[in-house]
Amino acid sequence: MDIGEDRHRCEVRALLVWRQENGRQFVDEWIAAVEKSRGKAAADKLVSDAKRQWSRGNRGKPSDWRD
Repeated sequence: MDIGEDRHRCEVRALLVWRQENGRQFVDEWIAAVEKSRGKAAADKLVSDAKRQWSRGNRGKPSDWRD
């Protein structure tokens, strides 16, 4: 896995934890900042993968990634 993919997975796990700890508004604001700085495609990929991981039971535990 390359550094970019590792970073993406870490961000997805962080989103899963932040949603539980800080609520949806916090996550939505963070995603908006990502969209502004890195573009819509990057933000959309984070949201999509976070939803997929959540549905598979991932709650943001370090190194957890469910294929």
